[in-house]
Amino acid sequence: IFGMHNEPGLSTGTFATRGGAFYANADKFIVRVSGKGAHAAHPEEGVDSIVVASQIIQALQSLTSRSFNTLDSLVLSVTRIDAGKTWNVLPGEAEFGGTVRTHDKQVRAELEQRARTLVENIAAANGASATFSW
Repeated sequence: IFGMHNEPGLSTGTFATRGGAFYANADKFIVRVSGKGAHAAHPEEGVDSIVVASQIIQALQSLTSRSFNTLDSLVLSVTRIDAGKTWNVLPGEAEFGGTVRTHDKQVRAELEQRARTLVENIAAANGASATFSW
C-alpha cells in the first residue's frame, strides 16, 4: 500500500519516493494577546496589543534560527494577524497564528515549549497577557 501526497509536476501514472523523512509534521499555533485598549492620542493609558504582538512575532521568527541547530529541519511561519477595527483606537486584543513544520519529534516538542515561554514572557514584560494554543 502506498499513501502519496499530490505532486502535480510528475507525469500522469508516475510517482516519486526517497528514503528518510519526506514530509514534515505540520502544527498550527494561535496566539491571543490581551492588553488594554486606549485612544490613539493617549497610548500611555493603555497596553498596545499590536506592539506586543509585533514583538512576539519578531522573536518567534528568530527563535528557529538562533535557538536550534542549523542542521535541524524546522520552519515557523506567522501567516495571519488580526487586531483593531478602526484608525484611532489601540485595540485591547490582537490575535495571530501560523504553522510550524518539523521532522524530529524532540525538536518539535522543544520548539513548542520555547515558543510558549517566549510568548508568555514577552507579553508579561509589556504589561499584557497572552495565550498560546498549539
